[in-house]
Amino acid sequence: MKENIPRDILNSIVSEVAYGGGSDPQPSGQHDVRALCLVSKSCVPACQDVLFNTITLQSDKIVEGGEILGASNYTSRFSALIAGSPHIGTYVRSLTYRIMEWDASDISKPEVTFALEQLRNVVQLTLLVDEAPRDSRMFWSSTCFKMLNSDHFHRFPRHAHAVKAILELPTLQSLTLRGIEMPSSIMLKITGLECLELQRSCIIPLRGQEAEGPGRPIRLKTLKLDADASNFILAVILRTLWSPNRFGISFIYLEKLSIAVGPPVDGDNDQDEDSDEEEQRQPAYATSDVLRRTMALKELHLYDYFPVPSTLEYSTSPLQDLHRASRITLKKLSYNIRMSMGAEDTSIQDIYHSFLKNGATTALTNLDELDISIWIGGHVYALEVDARLREALGELDTVLNQGLASSLTKVRLAIALSTELAASWAVRELKDTVETRVYEMAFPQLRERARQGGLNFTLEAELDRSDTASSDEEEEDEEGLAEDESEEELTEDQDEE
Repeated sequence: MKENIPRDILNSIVSEVAYGGGSDPQPSGQHDVRALCLVSKSCVPACQDVLFNTITLQSDKIVEGGEILGASNYTSRFSALIAGSPHIGTYVRSLTYRIMEWDASDISKPEVTFALEQLRNVVQLTLLVDEAPRDSRMFWSSTCFKMLNSDHFHRFPRHAHAVKAILELPTLQSLTLRGIEMPSSIMLKITGLECLELQRSCIIPLRGQEAEGPGRPIRLKTLKLDADASNFILAVILRTLWSPNRFGISFIYLEKLSIAVGPPVDGDNDQDEDSDEEEQRQPAYATSDVLRRTMALKELHLYDYFPVPSTLEYSTSPLQDLHRASRITLKKLSYNIRMSMGAEDTSIQDIYHSFLKNGATTALTNLDELDISIWIGGHVYALEVDARLREALGELDTVLNQGLASSLTKVRLAIALSTELAASWAVRELKDTVETRVYEMAFPQLRERARQGGLNFTLEAELDRSDTASSDEEEEDEEGLAEDESEEELTEDQDEE
């Protein structure tokens, strides 16, 4: 093979082999690219650019589903490779770095730190810290630490600075954190960030460091916050990450937002000066603060911070504070509602949590897709599927046909019923009732639009067994109920004879 083929042509050939003209890797792409390395030395750099574009570093133990599992030690293998070929680090664009907070054996190795120092072109970074399950002896290990906190910089300074250097790369555009306590001083220096996702993570404000930031806020396009992050992180981002008159993150350019909402704070408290600070840490307050600053949202995903009592009634829609500009640009909207029924509850006070109130949805003139998921837990079997429930659910049909229906192309309403083993048969009957009677009687206008072909409307009802006994046990319980019924019938027949 000729050695003088231009690099851009080689890159195109290797990319076609690896991705087949698309963005997702081909099933045999990696194997074919490795084989292509043997064709000629001139192919090696282009092949390495693809082979090491995305890497995962992890130790020989990971935590999945609350259990410690054995895994391949990619950190050691990659470090050994970089030790002999440091230039390979420049090919890495997407890095997932996963460590165990109770095991610092890999972090203390100089070859691991050296490998991290060679990663100078990272665009997407995911930092994960796995906590040991509480029933594990490793949970009580004295070596526990949090990545990027003061203990990390004190015990493993070179490793901490290597990770910090990756975070401050001008190429970095996407950052995902899980189980991380990041000082605000580091966050302030990530100026080119476009996508931020926080999972069980928090940004710790440090006194006297607000003035160390760049000359302009971070212009995010995507922000995803889990329930643990939403409550505290936004208060930090909005108020302590920068000085009171400047914000560390600008939400004007935000296009995708996933954030928790919660019921309003109870105003009856006598905490005086502490009450304002407490209010700013509430999900309802933080979410409203962000929605007011968005001007170009295309996707908005809301979810309840925690399951609320089914008797609670919201006063305003979580969409009420959405900026008027985002109401025009919004294309996709979803809301994951969670509620719990008490032992004496037979109805739900506010099934949509005021999501459809205040005319908030009618102003979404260009909305294409709407997805509402309702999770009902607790004593679900007592719920009565009566005219009141059908009328409450039918509010969706009424509201969507008051200006929204012309733009919508897809509407999905999903109702998940969390069931306990003792009442599973009753909840299954309830599920069937929701799927048939409620669909037929509560949504006449949406069904008509779907029949005419102008709208994809679906109503889904399902049983959520995430916190119940196994399916095998449930089947055994059903068999036991069937046997009891047959025995009762046999007894009745004998009594008649």
